[in-house]
Parts: sequence; structure tokens; C-alpha cells
Amino acid sequence: YAMLACARIGAVHSVVFGGFSPEALAGRILDCESTCVITADEGVRGGKKIPLKANTDEALVKCPDVSAVVVVQRTGGNITMTEGRDVWYHEEKTKVSPDCLAEEMSAA
Repeated sequence: YAMLACARIGAVHSVVFGGFSPEALAGRILDCESTCVITADEGVRGGKKIPLKANTDEALVKCPDVSAVVVVQRTGGNITMTEGRDVWYHEEKTKVSPDCLAEEMSAA
């Protein structure tokens, strides 16, 4: 839903594979000059938990321009939140209206 929300408001976004190493993730964040990252506490693949937030935190050590991280609570795993940077999606969504007009964009 995050990717669709970005598209709806016309925000530039990049979707990456959750299994990337922190180094690979940092490279992609730097390449697209991201200032905000949306991740989840953990992912699950083949019954194994993937530490998405921990990997994101490690990647962001090399990405000084990222000032906001939105974290989706997926598994309820124990994670570290960085004060002033990280917010929970489920808490933030209660602060805004669910109504949002789509940004009109050229198909060209």
C-alpha cells in the first residue's frame, strides 16, 4: 500500500527487494537520494524472519540524508526505534484523513 500511496500523490519512490543486504540497500538509498524510507519491523520468507528494520538501520549509517523512517508493524518483532527519525505507521496514520485526491499526471 505504501507504493500505491506514493504513486497516488505523485511522490517519487523506489521499491527494493526486502532480502537485500544492508550494503546493497545503502547503495540504492544513496543512488536515488532518498530522504525517507518505509520499512517493516521484520519480514518472513520460508518460515525465517528477516530483520528488515535492523538491516535498514545498518544501511542508514551510510545515508546521512535520510531524516525519516516509517516502520510498519508486521510481525511484532523487537526492534530499535531512533527518536526523532523513526515513526510507527499505525500511529501516524491515525493523525491524517484517509481521503486523498489523486495527483493528476501526464502519461507521457
